[in-house]
Amino acid sequence: MADIQDVHPRTEFVWPEKGQAKTRLAMRTTAFLVLPFLAAVSILVLAACGQMPTSTPTRTVPSEPAASTAIPSTQAAAHMGERATVCGPVVDTRYATGSKGRPTFLNFDRPYPNHTFVVLIWESDRGNFPSNPESYYKGKQVCATGLIESYQGKPEIIAKTGSQLVLAR
Repeated sequence: MADIQDVHPRTEFVWPEKGQAKTRLAMRTTAFLVLPFLAAVSILVLAACGQMPTSTPTRTVPSEPAASTAIPSTQAAAHMGERATVCGPVVDTRYATGSKGRPTFLNFDRPYPNHTFVVLIWESDRGNFPSNPESYYKGKQVCATGLIESYQGKPEIIAKTGSQLVLAR
């Protein structure tokens, strides 16, 4: 008669003691049945709670801000200290190559010094924007997103990346 080790070399039979028969094969079989069951239950619970794990997080970035959440550039002064999206016409621009930091100014609604809002782009960040941003944005409706700060009493957003400025339709 064949020994149990000959039938399945990884199975170790334990002779019953006091009416209890145990085998490692039986324990392994139980583990292989229970673990997938627990995993399936966990997935169902997470799905029911709306917290399914994803392998890659998704982030939705709107191509332009919703009209109801955008602040008109003429009202930006009332929102200083807030993170917001400000939209309006860029009517005047200047690349101040002779000034410290070589800033680019995008003035909204009226030319400097009567502008209602300004976007500032430092020279060190110009590479993050279309070539010659002072020409690219001039005469267009632009939405700027960021922290609205006050500089000499005028509201401004300092833009560091091109994604902060979107052409409005």
